Amino acid sequence: MLIYLAMIELEEDRHKFEKLYITYKQTMFYVANRILRDKYLSEDVVHQTFKG
Repeated sequence: MLIYLAMIELEEDRHKFEKLYITYKQTMFYVANRILRDKYLSEDVVHQTFKG
């Protein structure tokens, strides 16, 4: 997550992104893992989603 935060210029936007990430990362991982049935691939999918 630190890499993504470093790419965001405004402090307010960084805070918004961090809040979104913390709120949804577990749910996104759960859904991805239920579909993919692979922990590492699911983690990668969640990170790629936030990367945009």
